[in-house]
Amino acid sequence: MAHPPTSFDYLKLFVENVSLWEIAALLIVLSVLFRPDLLKRVNRLKFGDFEVELEQLRQEVSEQKQEIRGLETALEQERQVFAEILQGFDPNAPVSALAETRERLKAYAKGLENLEQITDGLLLSSGPEQLYAAAVMFKERRPTQFVPQLLDCLASLAADKNLCGVRLNTVWTLTSALHFTLIASVRDGIRPAVNTADLKRVLLVLEQLEQHPRIQDDRPDNPDRGIRGPIKHARNWAQKGLEGQNSPDK
Repeated sequence: MAHPPTSFDYLKLFVENVSLWEIAALLIVLSVLFRPDLLKRVNRLKFGDFEVELEQLRQEVSEQKQEIRGLETALEQERQVFAEILQGFDPNAPVSALAETRERLKAYAKGLENLEQITDGLLLSSGPEQLYAAAVMFKERRPTQFVPQLLDCLASLAADKNLCGVRLNTVWTLTSALHFTLIASVRDGIRPAVNTADLKRVLLVLEQLEQHPRIQDDRPDNPDRGIRGPIKHARNWAQKGLEGQNSPDK
């Protein structure tokens, strides 16, 4: 009857299948783990034909750490600038009084590296300041990849009898952002393109939004000057996108 393998059997199998320099490398790594002070006195490791310049590695690690610290500083500065913009305006002020804020938000959006900051503001729980800021920045940057999040926001507004308390100018800006982002995808070929499912959903959400009583009451004398204006334009571009995707050339 065969005996179960012993520790010696495992050790023998390991030695037979691993080269000497690999064993040496493992021992050196283990020694460094238990004696990190050794690393400070060693400048070069050589395993067979493989040689490591530790000083070069130290330099590369140091440079990467500096780069990470630089990015963290830049992101922190971005957050501070954004916080100052949010604190400096009243989202319920007259539209004319928001002109300076809009320009500041547009300028901020142009240099924004982390576009997810825009979608964070599309959550209705984020507050009226962030929602307005997200609408302005979305329209400025037109990130086609975040159309689903914009549709989620518009759908939530359309489903609430009071548009979740959001002022009409913010709803107009959100809808206008959708309009210009669809242009970027359908006409300008910005990638990623808005897919078929999302284009179909655009039509459904816009229909729900357009039928909302508050939207119907917005500029009844001239609907195109109210929210129904960007709704119509966004619908047209969604339909063009669907027609293009269903064309024989696709």
